[in-house]
Amino acid sequence: MKIEINIPPDVNLNLSEFDYKMILGVSLCEKDYMSSGLAAEILGIPRADFLRNMGRYGMSIFENLTEEAVKKEAKVAVQYAR
Repeated sequence: MKIEINIPPDVNLNLSEFDYKMILGVSLCEKDYMSSGLAAEILGIPRADFLRNMGRYGMSIFENLTEEAVKKEAKVAVQYAR
């Protein structure tokens, strides 16, 4: 699916196309509609970059983490550290 949004010229938020995409990706992650990995893939950036930049767009990577999610992320981190 491709979505096109036309921003009227009088709306001057000084945001780039990437900023708008990040805002949408962060919002969809925050509402649990998609994973951060999928949002990063759609944006065409590594997941680590997406996670690093989430705070700039209003979401902490730690906001909605359950204990189970933290354990899963820790297990993945250990695997990458080897």
